Amino acid sequence: MSTDSNPDSRPGSRPSSRPPHRTVERERSISTHRSSISGDSADAKGPPRPLCEERQSRLHGRGMFTTEKVSKGKLIFSETPLVYFDAQNIPWADVWKAYLNLEEPNQAAWRSLSKVDTLSVQQWLALSANEKEYPGLCGEVLAKYWNNSWKDQVCGISLLGNRASFFNHSCRPTAVWTLNAEARTFEVRATEDLDSDQEVLLNYVPLGWPRVRRLNSLRPFGFECSCALCAAPNSETEQNRAAIDQVDRQLRSMSFPGDKRVRIEMYIEMLHLQQSEPAMVWDALWTATLLQQLFIEIDDLRRAADCQDVMVKASAVCCGKDFGLDQRWKELVIHTMMLPRRR
Repeated sequence: MSTDSNPDSRPGSRPSSRPPHRTVERERSISTHRSSISGDSADAKGPPRPLCEERQSRLHGRGMFTTEKVSKGKLIFSETPLVYFDAQNIPWADVWKAYLNLEEPNQAAWRSLSKVDTLSVQQWLALSANEKEYPGLCGEVLAKYWNNSWKDQVCGISLLGNRASFFNHSCRPTAVWTLNAEARTFEVRATEDLDSDQEVLLNYVPLGWPRVRRLNSLRPFGFECSCALCAAPNSETEQNRAAIDQVDRQLRSMSFPGDKRVRIEMYIEMLHLQQSEPAMVWDALWTATLLQQLFIEIDDLRRAADCQDVMVKASAVCCGKDFGLDQRWKELVIHTMMLPRRR
């Protein structure tokens, strides 16, 4: 599906768990903080053309587009972050210090990121308070980090990329981002076959969130999503995501540690719901990880081993060795879904 006719994508400014595009039109090349994924076609007079490049988006501002046809599972973008933190909620003072520790070209790349014009009053006050302690560009630098950083709620990390912030949003994304922990690189893989010159779209908020929660999370950033999924709140997908969110809220409200067997049943219910959407493979993989931990805690090592087997195979699927999720992923998950019946 090409960008011209894609009804499911709308760009916006960065919510708390996925970054926004940047609207400033510019060309940058920060060699020490980026790596390119090249395609098969190459210019005889220069290096191979990357599989993904920034262009003007028909949606809004700038976006990232494929330069040739891409098969699902293929790595299409890789970039070393400007800064990386092993936590989601970073003290502003640490962010400011990280900026000061960068070389000037990378500081310039940071400063060129899009502004935040719709931060809440409370958030601006928090930034202003830091600016008193760290004068100069502090407020601008922190605001741009807040607006453009990526945060992974599962892995508990946050990072700020350079070209990575051009990716626009869709509630039905065509790609997924991951962190290569060994190389410390931000990587994007296609979750479906993409045509040449098609815009690559990522989700800014967790896919398991229902429509209202997604809209509320995006709205403070001046972004009202009007994709087909958000416009059809009673669709089967939306009902499924609402059910996932309800189970998640129930789990969060339970006293810890609570009844582990009840938690196991609830996580398996969530896994049932997640496996119906190939785009939620990462969420389902995390659920299987939590299930394994619970099985270990109740000394059910047999089912813990079963979960481990599922996670190993699912990781291979996620990493692109086989991104045919429709059938293979269901087969993997069914094995875990049957676990509670082994009493």
